[in-house]
Amino acid sequence: MRAPIPPELARGWITADVPPVPGALRAAPEDFRVEEVPLYEPCGAGEHLYLRVEKRGIPTDEAVRRLARRLGVAPRTIGHAGLKDARAVTVQTLSVQGVPEDAARGLDDGQLRVLEARRHKNKLKVGHLRGNRFRLVLRGGAPGAGDAARALEVLARRGVPNYFGLQRYGGERTTHRLGEALVREDPEALLRWLVLGAAAGAPHAGGDLEPRVAADEVAGAVDDVDLDAGAVDDVDLDAGAADDAGADDDEGAGDDAGADPDPDAGADAGEGAGAARPGSPRSGTRA
Repeated sequence: MRAPIPPELARGWITADVPPVPGALRAAPEDFRVEEVPLYEPCGAGEHLYLRVEKRGIPTDEAVRRLARRLGVAPRTIGHAGLKDARAVTVQTLSVQGVPEDAARGLDDGQLRVLEARRHKNKLKVGHLRGNRFRLVLRGGAPGAGDAARALEVLARRGVPNYFGLQRYGGERTTHRLGEALVREDPEALLRWLVLGAAAGAPHAGGDLEPRVAADEVAGAVDDVDLDAGAVDDVDLDAGAADDAGADDDEGAGDDAGADPDPDAGADAGEGAGAARPGSPRSGTRA
């Protein structure tokens, strides 16, 4: 089970003065649509084939595997700008090298469909996008239509914070604690958070999460292991890899930019991490 939301990661409502709107989000994949906005357009020439694809109800990794099987290439050779939600209908670009356009045109298995194919000179990499456009449908919210309009007015006037979604903090929502331990060069705290997870003495853990091992065993392990705090400086933490490790579950509403964009694009990848997804279904919805 997932850990409760730690107090330090909890967020208040922007529209707290507006009553919540009843209804259900994500009753069907079509209720949550995401369209990737490219950082640059394919130039029309080159050995890489850029495929604009639409997927329904599957994660990006599965779309890549299906496309690889169809085209007879290894999945690792297919590039993407970021992972997209699984419980949704999403449109994004994938790139594949050395494949004729005719081999990809017309692909449609009911969950993955190729919309267009154009050539470009480089492989698509994580971060090669300007952002994502979202279209959400709230079903059963008609009784709260007036409150919904008021909430939208508030959001239009004040804007929406670019939150990091909870999926960025891991299944037990402790990765920020691990990062803090690394920055503080505190090997004992790092080991405790790694071994015990959310049960490592955190007040939000409660009693419903079983520690991975007994706390006294961890204490003994800390005494026996000589962790050189200076070794933290030698660890190469690839920030981009974090997007590929278990992202694209049905909580991932956005992607992190960070890879080098197309040299000819004349812009840096500047798309921020998406906000956490709303609950589905739920009795009341706020922004």
